[in-house]
Amino acid sequence: MNPGMTEATQPLSGRAPPDPSWSGYYRAGGVALIVAGLLFVAQLFLLVLGPNAPGSGEADLTYVAQHELHFAATTGIFIAIRVLYIVIFIALYLALRAFHPTAALVLISFAAASLPVILASLSFSYAHIPIARSFGSVGEPQRAMYLGSSELLRSATDAGQALALLLFAVITFAIAAGAARAKLVSRGVIYVIVVTGVLPFLRYLSGLGDASALFGLLNVPLTALYFFALGRALYRLGKSGSPDGAIQ
Repeated sequence: MNPGMTEATQPLSGRAPPDPSWSGYYRAGGVALIVAGLLFVAQLFLLVLGPNAPGSGEADLTYVAQHELHFAATTGIFIAIRVLYIVIFIALYLALRAFHPTAALVLISFAAASLPVILASLSFSYAHIPIARSFGSVGEPQRAMYLGSSELLRSATDAGQALALLLFAVITFAIAAGAARAKLVSRGVIYVIVVTGVLPFLRYLSGLGDASALFGLLNVPLTALYFFALGRALYRLGKSGSPDGAIQ
């Protein structure tokens, strides 16, 4: 057993510990996870305390125009978290590949595919702002054109988010598998990670009504929780060179 490692955190026999030359990146990934977790908490407050967004159409453009700051803030938080994902996923790949090479490879491959999709869908969402600003001051023919553009952007955003949801589910399960093999966090945190990979899909089940929105909200604090736990463990891994930052 390596110095400073307990039986609960000892990697599987035959597995080398993470490369210590990347310790600075492990710490950066840990900090990025914690910052992203804080941003998820801020996002939760904005979603709960902010105005309810309508589905689509003229009401959607009116909502964006009337609550532009709230719309821009929530979308900006999404973008900031996704930018942090670049650091997070690379750090997790470097940390987990020694324990679970397959999970690490799946993680980094699907992460590379997902980030352009997410940033594109968010850029489509931001494009609603200039359309909404002008919508109330144009004539009827232009209003129809603006509505058509808004619906097209909404469809593109929804399609991008649906694809990103599938990609991120695979990423989440890969993180859970790698972290479990490395004993980087406790079993309870692993269960939370798995749940966050499943919850977003419940919104697509018929007959749930308002409960589907509640599942979406519940996923935010759960994601923040496991980000804090995994960030702490990854940061300690960068300091100690062994996964003894697991939360028992």
